[in-house]
Amino acid sequence: MDATEEMVLELYVQGQSARSNAAVETVRRVCESELRRPYRLDVIDILQDPGRVAKAGIIATPALVRCQPEPILRTVGRLTDKRVRQGLGIGE
Repeated sequence: MDATEEMVLELYVQGQSARSNAAVETVRRVCESELRRPYRLDVIDILQDPGRVAKAGIIATPALVRCQPEPILRTVGRLTDKRVRQGLGIGE
């Protein structure tokens, strides 16, 4: 994996719930503190963009998808720091 290549992430959440807000905060915090490369985080609210959700095959939230670099990685459910690291491909 080239450390200069941008990591592209999609985070699927449902509305502005406490769970959704916690997921966004956790992903941003882990990315800022532990990624040693540029990244782009797109937060997608499944209530606002159901077509994109269906196209991505998302069936539960929160869901973190690492789109680039390949391979595509998916993490669904409670996004702890450890699970976010694994979803980014930097986990133990």
